[in-house]
Amino acid sequence: MTMLLEIKEIIMLNYRKFERIIVPLSKFILALVVLSLLGRYLSGFDLENKFVILDKFYIKVAMAAIVAFVPGTWFVLLIMVTLWARMFFISIEATFIVFGVTIIIYLMFVRLFPKLAYLVILLPLLMYMKLAYFLPLFAGLFLGPVAIVPIGVGVVVYYLGMNLPGLLQMTSADLYDMPTTIIEMYKYTMNIVMDNRAILLTIVVFIAVILTTYYVGRLELDFAQYIAIGVGGLVNIFGFIMGNLVLNADVQILGVLLGSVLAVILVSIMQFFRFTLDYQKTERQQFEDEDYYYYVKAIPKIKLSKSKREIKTIE
Repeated sequence: MTMLLEIKEIIMLNYRKFERIIVPLSKFILALVVLSLLGRYLSGFDLENKFVILDKFYIKVAMAAIVAFVPGTWFVLLIMVTLWARMFFISIEATFIVFGVTIIIYLMFVRLFPKLAYLVILLPLLMYMKLAYFLPLFAGLFLGPVAIVPIGVGVVVYYLGMNLPGLLQMTSADLYDMPTTIIEMYKYTMNIVMDNRAILLTIVVFIAVILTTYYVGRLELDFAQYIAIGVGGLVNIFGFIMGNLVLNADVQILGVLLGSVLAVILVSIMQFFRFTLDYQKTERQQFEDEDYYYYVKAIPKIKLSKSKREIKTIE
């Protein structure tokens, strides 16, 4: 245990020392990955090389470099503009639909939760990588119920993106059919959101995981945070299993099991780096003021004492 605490102290010391470099670098890498995946996803459609400049590596690097030093809301806006520009040369009708949906998401959700804007980006990315079960556990333990909205939006964004090919196939060849095509695309998009059982199941289970992890982690129990992580992982597993049986949603249970176990391990490691408590030295205190009488339970954090070096002079 002492060795783990020493490793933790070394890592945290170096992180605080190089935080100004690590944070922008992490945002740069995330932006580069997202922009590359976005370009790869849309490259399968017939662009006729009209907007190939966005596929240039140096353009993606330049945009990622900008993202590294701007707030998360700007990153979301950059992705939206890039998506509109690319889709315009694939389908004008689909561009109208995507423009409307993304503007609603940006104004009603992203702008209201600017500090959590990265969740809207991270969740679709992690779902694409089959690692999405990590984020609700992390949000419940580190962020709280306020993360429900951006995570729910991220789920919708992911499934809309996965159904984008079907939307683009509805593109009309005749300009006079454009209004009818836009109406059909709107109905298709609404059916994805309203009738897709996988979306409903994923949002409900993720909300349950966030709330369970949040409230269990604040109980007056020893190792409450780690208990909350374990309980949240179980809620995620049984939620998807039961929901899949009841709703007959298209969810891979094996992926849920493996992803949940991996998520529990990752969030437990992050909690260990967040703080470690010494429950053997728990203190309970009572005091009062003019209005209240207080009962306080104080648990000290484990901190390694720095070893002092003694220099002896031999004469």
